Amino acid sequence: MTTPLQSRCEFPSCDKFENLQACEYCQYVFYCSREHRRSHLSQHKETCTELATACSRYRAEYRKLKRFSGNRKCPSQPFKNAIGRFTEFHETQDYRNAKRTVVEVLLKAGTKEALEACVEHGLEMHRLCWNGASVWLRNQTPLYMIMLGRDQDAYDFSKWLFMDDEDRDIYSKDAIHYSRRDLEDLVPFNLVNGTLDSEIWESVQDPFEPLDFIRKKIPNEYYCLSMILIKIMLLQDMKDLENMRVLEKLPVLQKNQEIFDLIQDQIPSTEVFRRDTALRTLDKEDFDDLRDLLDQHINRLFVIIGGDRFHFWTAMLKRGGPEYRPSDEAWYKMFEKLPGASQVIQSRLEMARQGDQRLLKFCDCSYQKYQRGEISKGFVSCNAQRCFFGRKMESYWIG
Repeated sequence: MTTPLQSRCEFPSCDKFENLQACEYCQYVFYCSREHRRSHLSQHKETCTELATACSRYRAEYRKLKRFSGNRKCPSQPFKNAIGRFTEFHETQDYRNAKRTVVEVLLKAGTKEALEACVEHGLEMHRLCWNGASVWLRNQTPLYMIMLGRDQDAYDFSKWLFMDDEDRDIYSKDAIHYSRRDLEDLVPFNLVNGTLDSEIWESVQDPFEPLDFIRKKIPNEYYCLSMILIKIMLLQDMKDLENMRVLEKLPVLQKNQEIFDLIQDQIPSTEVFRRDTALRTLDKEDFDDLRDLLDQHINRLFVIIGGDRFHFWTAMLKRGGPEYRPSDEAWYKMFEKLPGASQVIQSRLEMARQGDQRLLKFCDCSYQKYQRGEISKGFVSCNAQRCFFGRKMESYWIG
């Protein structure tokens, strides 16, 4: 069960959430009193110094770029006149580097306010440009939303990113420069509150809908990672809700309503189930169908990620080796922290080793398509580099 982050005193043995004061230097870590701040200074000092330095540099680069008068290549006031082309200009590089450094240090702080700032930085950079140096922040933004307990926003944003990638392909075929498209069509996210605010999205999206919007053969793996995290969270909520139905029948809890209410307040944990009360009252048959649907979605996303970056899952579980990437550490930690996530991945790895058809049916290699009857003639092979299942078959021609 995941719990959305709350502002709290950073002193280890303190659990106060009210009347907090921000650290006067970094402004992203909070304490209930000066005594607790002084006591925690030795632990917080390194991160505090990094945060203060990074934020100071970022503000200086922002002011410098805002006053930029323009030259033969880069227009003046890039924040207004270079939207969509921001990363094309060398003059914006120092600002972009400063922003990335701030986000990396904010992640170390890990507080609610720090993560909210990460989301704002990600959305702002995405507003300014949709490719190049902004890609890292764009890919990470759904993860920051999930860490904040904003799973519905993370789903909406991830789905839109999938569809936006498809639009990019369509526009590139028509020889229209992607980064010069209309801003409102490209960025339906409201930068003030981080929610979708556009005619493109008339309402919140359904996390249980078919994954038909994933049309690319090899989509962006980070969008898939955010999707699979959300699906695992929903699956965990369904298990917790089923357990609650059993618990509410126990005579002990019926007599101790206060204890039962305390347990019930924590379930469900996702924004999706908390918002939609109808989901919580489904009968057992519909509940089982919904759970099977989530399992299928997880299987497909698992194979997509495995096919594109087959090393990701093993690197995540081992937290080391030649395939380990420090830039993915936040993703590794989220899978580790999320209840049941590691077990879900381990079970899928075992299914892959056994050649389970529930996974194989999502494999796009030509040999699996032949096995499924989707290819009746032509060139058939199993590419061990791209196929997650790594079956080294002889290539041959079917007449």
